[in-house]
Amino acid sequence: SRPGADEDLPPLPEPATEGPATAIVTVGSTRFDELIRTVDSPAFLAALRTIGIRRLVVQKGNGTYQPTAIVGAGGDMEVQVIEYSPSLPTDIRRAALVISHAGAGTIMDCLLSARRLVVVPNEALMNNHQIQLGMALQDQQLLFCFTASKLLEGLQKADFASLRRFPDAPSPVFQRCVRELLDGADPGPS
Repeated sequence: SRPGADEDLPPLPEPATEGPATAIVTVGSTRFDELIRTVDSPAFLAALRTIGIRRLVVQKGNGTYQPTAIVGAGGDMEVQVIEYSPSLPTDIRRAALVISHAGAGTIMDCLLSARRLVVVPNEALMNNHQIQLGMALQDQQLLFCFTASKLLEGLQKADFASLRRFPDAPSPVFQRCVRELLDGADPGPS
């Protein structure tokens, strides 16, 4: 049972994808080298394979870290590393799995598109509300939220069948979570 849940959400359906099941790792328009460094390993590719992923797109943004361990090491998995692509929002809506920085826009795109979502808050940000947002949505079983250091372990243990579909209409539960999050947020300088 979800703490504070006052409604039951339907299960998240298995993602329908065209072609090989694709995972997208995205940092949005930010720099998040820690996440890109974390996914740059054969162990990460192996974890994706166990959940049926056969194609990986890593959108590294304007970070300085350049993945090398996964490029050419995919074997039966196609691996592509990009800075950004104008089709990324559309690609995300078709992905079998999205692993993302915890930006609100990407989270909403994934939830509204019924995508399996893992968010990785950037712990280096000041006045960071990504962690609170990620944890509140994880409490509602809408996504998984892991730190970069716990991503691999989290993926290996994640039960994606336990995720719930985000409601098409605004939910009182979601509205309350956002309200609580924003009420606790530092409004910044006036």
